[in-house]
Amino acid sequence: MGAAIATALVTWSVEANAVLHFDSVSRVIQDIITGIGFLGAGVILRTENGQSVHGLTTAASIWLAACLGSACGAGALLITACAFVFVMFILVVGGAIENRVFKKLGNDSDERTIL
Repeated sequence: MGAAIATALVTWSVEANAVLHFDSVSRVIQDIITGIGFLGAGVILRTENGQSVHGLTTAASIWLAACLGSACGAGALLITACAFVFVMFILVVGGAIENRVFKKLGNDSDERTIL
């Protein structure tokens, strides 16, 4: 929601004021994506022995939520809707596929070993 509001405010300011350039929108979106990247990095955890990592999907989902918010705030509603449907499909179906693959390989534990 914050990314959508920030992007919409800058987009509307650019449309209302000819002095502002479209580069302003680009800079705001870049800053949002960078900031959310740092927040997502805090979600990623490595186990004590350093052999597995947890939280990558969560971090990527947080980053993507900010990207979808920016797209929505910029008025790209069709792109936002299509990306949302595609990502939800990947998150729902991809998890089930991943679990089946690891189960077939004999590694059905919660910890995935880094190769």
